[in-house]
Amino acid sequence: MIIQLANAWCNVRISPHGAELKSLQSVAAKQEYIWQADPAIWERSAPFLFPNVGRLKENTYFYQNKKYHLGQHGFLRDQDFQLVEHTENQAVLQFESTEETQKNYPFTFRTTVTYTLRDNTLVVAFTVKNLGDKKMYFSYGNHAGFCAPINPDLTFEDYAIELLPHQRRKRIRLTKEKQSDLEHPLLEESNRIALTHEKFKKDALIYQTEGETQIRLYSDKDPRQLIVSYEGFSYVGIWSPYPTTGDFVCIQPWCGIADPIAATQQWTQKPASQELAANQEFTREFRLTID
Repeated sequence: MIIQLANAWCNVRISPHGAELKSLQSVAAKQEYIWQADPAIWERSAPFLFPNVGRLKENTYFYQNKKYHLGQHGFLRDQDFQLVEHTENQAVLQFESTEETQKNYPFTFRTTVTYTLRDNTLVVAFTVKNLGDKKMYFSYGNHAGFCAPINPDLTFEDYAIELLPHQRRKRIRLTKEKQSDLEHPLLEESNRIALTHEKFKKDALIYQTEGETQIRLYSDKDPRQLIVSYEGFSYVGIWSPYPTTGDFVCIQPWCGIADPIAATQQWTQKPASQELAANQEFTREFRLTID
């Protein structure tokens, strides 16, 4: 089953598997903005990352003296969600923890993903509610891939990414083991990233963000663009595969980050992790605007 939303500006398609966005098209230009999940390059389009962002050291963590294992980016992207509300311009999907998820993530929770079309903007809201009687810890993010080029007559290298507002930002590098080097951030003055595939030879470009942030994917050769906007996310990851390459770039708002080099592997000490008391909710949203 594919869930569809539509208005005068956009057509949207969503899969209940992972509550994953599969298509965002402009009505006027009939242009696709979402990567169409070629399994030979990258088999996903816009997965949610939960309960961890990035890789855990040795794919392992400890909680209350017990050892657990989680793969890169967690398990939520591979779960089947239930559609609980659906109108022409909104869809609400939910997933609740199971005995299976609790084997390697010992918390009881419900996640709700809400997609809402507002003119030429798709609002993507994510809520997790702690259904247990103890504090829960988690990270959250999204890994949406966007077509680059947007205009199929152009090339990947014709595009750039702009980070707004313009300011000096910390960039976090990843090791070969995909761990975060939090102790040696790079301070970067430039807010423009000219896209080349080689730029991702050492994996994602990760920037600290705070407050209201916009990430713009654009070309000087074409008026069409995409803007990712959000508040309340600690990092944004910019990624495209290498050396196998594809005509897309991922813009990933994150509340969390891969384990650092000196990770203790204690779940309650994970950097940038979120804490949620019993019966409380955590909500974040980001917005995709197409022009």
